[in-house]
Amino acid sequence: MSKLSLKAVRQTLVGVGNLKTLLSDRIAQVDPYSNSCPELITEIYDVEAQHGWGRIKHLFVGIDITTALENTWAVVAHMPDVTAFLHRGVELDPDKSVLARAKQLAKFAQQGWAEDQLTKQISLCRNNKGQSFIPDLLHIEGIAAAVRVRFGLAHRVNQKSSVASLLKATASVNGLLASQSALALNEAIAHRKQKNKLSFADLSRLAEKDVMILAADRKLLKKLMPFPVKLHQDALAEIELIRSKYAENFSAISQLKNHIDQLDWSSAEAAVLPLVLDYNSTAAATDVLLLAQQEQAQSASKSDEIHTKLWIPMTLDALKKINQIFNTKIINESCTFSANDIAQKIIDRACKPQLFNNQERRLLNQSWSSEIQKSLIEAKCYGAFDNSAPVWSTAPIPALINAATQRGDEGVDLLLLQSIWLDDPELVLETLTRIRASESKLVIKAAIE
Repeated sequence: MSKLSLKAVRQTLVGVGNLKTLLSDRIAQVDPYSNSCPELITEIYDVEAQHGWGRIKHLFVGIDITTALENTWAVVAHMPDVTAFLHRGVELDPDKSVLARAKQLAKFAQQGWAEDQLTKQISLCRNNKGQSFIPDLLHIEGIAAAVRVRFGLAHRVNQKSSVASLLKATASVNGLLASQSALALNEAIAHRKQKNKLSFADLSRLAEKDVMILAADRKLLKKLMPFPVKLHQDALAEIELIRSKYAENFSAISQLKNHIDQLDWSSAEAAVLPLVLDYNSTAAATDVLLLAQQEQAQSASKSDEIHTKLWIPMTLDALKKINQIFNTKIINESCTFSANDIAQKIIDRACKPQLFNNQERRLLNQSWSSEIQKSLIEAKCYGAFDNSAPVWSTAPIPALINAATQRGDEGVDLLLLQSIWLDDPELVLETLTRIRASESKLVIKAAIE
């Protein structure tokens, strides 16, 4: 037998293209909305797997079958979808002499199979025979675009996805004309039992490609619009106005969110005043928050540095409007009080310092006069200050130690930042003896060390 190239072995197994091309041509003939969809997909896969393994055996005719399997596996070992396909072909072979070896090789491929989307979807089809299941092929590169979008939409219709989600899914697949995408979307909508209308908020979020798909089919556009459509071009012009306003709102609300993050309450009030509270601004605000959450999740660490110098309150009306636009309580009423008012509330025990995060406490610390800070220390409101607050450098030793005992490990850090041990060691020890042992244990440990 002559020496075989790696390409020859791979093409013998899956054809001239690749496995996805081979299956795509066959799957294209299946109606994804049919009740027998999972059975048909499974049957196509199994038949092709048997044929592929049969071609491999013919290619290696005259060579031990186990050697043929091992050589083929070595060629495609880096391709999880193809090793799963090869293994299935061996499983279905009436000749079970090589099955044990195939199972041994499969042990090293399990993780790859679990992560491969095509293999996963085929497995789901096999496990959901006779049930209402449609494989999701939308994001499987290599499958023909028309097949991906059709099955992807059918899967989402089965999952009761919204019309807006169907449109976005359609637009996510490249390689199709807008008219082809519109045809697939029309088919999906015809199988939905829910209301087939886009909301005004949905229209505000449309991307350019979404609009192109809608513009490609007059009937589709008329069917999905939340307003009466008389003229095709008028409807498209209305969509563009909505999208343009959304872009303006998104930019303005992003700036508003930045002011809030920086605790710049006065600038936040100035930013929210021109905004109109409607579906468009609330949609933009929702997306601004979602983007911020995604960026925070992707960031290894979030900086708590702020550039605002003073705590300047906003009005209660501005606060209410901000929370209405974001449709959640993004900030509380504390931002409507002056720094001095907040200090007095803390002193009067009408407000707990723990309600403020580190950023807020630092800004309040910067905004309080030395007299206000002294009053807070005298009132034993130590929680109003973080460890880096300058007030600790001038605070009486008893107050500093008492504050430390209330902070656990952070209390030790607070003391280590100061030089009280050198200033008046006798007063330090005298203060420690007046504190309950259970409270002063960490402080004493730090003093000794």
